[in-house]
Amino acid sequence: MINLFFVRPLAFVFLGFWLIAASALPAHAVLPVRSAILINVNTGKVLYEKNASTPIPPASLTKLMTMYLAMTEVNAKRASFNDTCRISPAAANTGGSSMHLSPNEKVTLQKLLTGMIVASGNDAARAVAAHISGSEKNFVRSMNRTARALGMRNTLFKNPTGLPAKGQMTTARDMLILARVYLRRYPRALTFHQVRSIEHGGRCILSTNKLLGRVPGVDGLKTGYTAASGYNLIFTAQRGKTRLLGVVMGGRTSAQRDRSAQKMLEAGFKYSQNATRVARALR
Repeated sequence: MINLFFVRPLAFVFLGFWLIAASALPAHAVLPVRSAILINVNTGKVLYEKNASTPIPPASLTKLMTMYLAMTEVNAKRASFNDTCRISPAAANTGGSSMHLSPNEKVTLQKLLTGMIVASGNDAARAVAAHISGSEKNFVRSMNRTARALGMRNTLFKNPTGLPAKGQMTTARDMLILARVYLRRYPRALTFHQVRSIEHGGRCILSTNKLLGRVPGVDGLKTGYTAASGYNLIFTAQRGKTRLLGVVMGGRTSAQRDRSAQKMLEAGFKYSQNATRVARALR
């Protein structure tokens, strides 16, 4: 089970307050997505936002929380990347995006985490949840406890995959809170997010994050899509000493989502200390 005693409540209360207070920033850009937010990680400054507190189903952005809990267990030495995980028939037969696991095969936790991020494998996410917490039900409880501890006030998880489920909801602001803590606490996890392809079951599966290798400095994080949510992306990039982190949700197409993220990055790096100029550049 996940041990949450390590959480530093005051730090996360401050983080949540800072992100909520940022809504007063002048951001009137008209990016063609339902919701977006961008920060300069170095300074903590919110450079841009649009409807960042609008509830939207998370889709596979959910897998960032699944990854966060797995990294927590590995960091606490309650799990290891070398753990061998037996794949249940239920996990192997999960619909949607998949790394094509087979029932009863044995796969290392490291490869499952890679498949969960690169291929956005729902089968891998379910296998990770069962390995970490013994059951998906227990894992989802840990997901929601952690969300509350981090100050994700408008998030409710119903499964470890992001597949459609009644009531499952988040916001761009909440996902930014999660992503920022994740990068700060587990910077080595970026090695999973930088992988551009994975081979399993005789297949080579390309990363769902098409910004990798195409937009300078991009090294993560996670895509997502369902019909209800639209096309979502948590993205981060570093150029020189400056790292930016952002979220876009509710794009009508994956190309529209990716273009919006790229525009946010270019404006953010150009005006990394000036939210007003970033907003003007994105109009």
